Order: sequence, then structure tokens, then C-alpha cells
Amino acid sequence: MLNFCSLYSGSSGNSLFVQNENTNILIDAGESAKKIVNALSSINVPIEKIDGIVVTHEHLDHVKSIGTLSSRYNIPVYATEKTWSAMPAQSAKIDKKLQRLFSSSIDVIMVSITFHSLSVSTGNNSNGSALGLNTEA
Repeated sequence: MLNFCSLYSGSSGNSLFVQNENTNILIDAGESAKKIVNALSSINVPIEKIDGIVVTHEHLDHVKSIGTLSSRYNIPVYATEKTWSAMPAQSAKIDKKLQRLFSSSIDVIMVSITFHSLSVSTGNNSNGSALGLNTEA
């Protein structure tokens, strides 16, 4: 089963929680670390249970606290090569061992679309369940 919760959505910050039987992930972390930790707590998910942060693209309203969350809680961050290249300031805050390309028990399918960022992603499929995300429109 696939569970989904929008923690924050809007121009000030975006963060989504996705869970299956084996994996808990954040899609983007565009709000402060404190706000994200509190939002997860409100749905009974301790930050320590997060297996990874998937970055859809490099805009600040999607990556604001990835460095803080990753370093403070030892959470791997997943992004495409283009997205890693487009966010050097955020990359510098994340231990190289925690910088990853996509790989988890929730399959993430990246689809490029034309937009004013270098890499926008959408799509997810897990065990026959699907969740489609368009992070900017």
C-alpha cells in the first residue's frame, strides 16, 4: 500500500511524505527543518524514520532544508545529476556519502518537462500503486 501526505505546498515551500510498507521518503524539503519535523510529527512519523529525501528540482522552495535535515538526521538525499549540478550551495551542505542518485524500494520515474528549472520530475510507481506528481505547473 502507498500512503501520501502533502506537508507543505506553495511558493513559500514544498514537502511531501510518501510511504510504502518498507520505505518512508520526503519529496522535497522546501520549508525549514523545524517545520518539516513538526509536520511529520503531526502525522505520527518521527524524522528518524525517514529513509531518504527525493529532490524534484533545484528551486529554493523545494530544497531549503535538505542540507540541515540530511546532516542533522543522517538522511540520504536523492536527485538527478542535473539537479545536483544546479544546486551547488545545497550540495555543499550534504556529506558526499549521503548524496545519491535514485534508488529505493519506491520506484521513482523521472520525466523531464519544459519549465524554468533545469530538472523537473514527476511520477512514482510501487507494487502496482502509482502516485503522479507535477511539482510545478
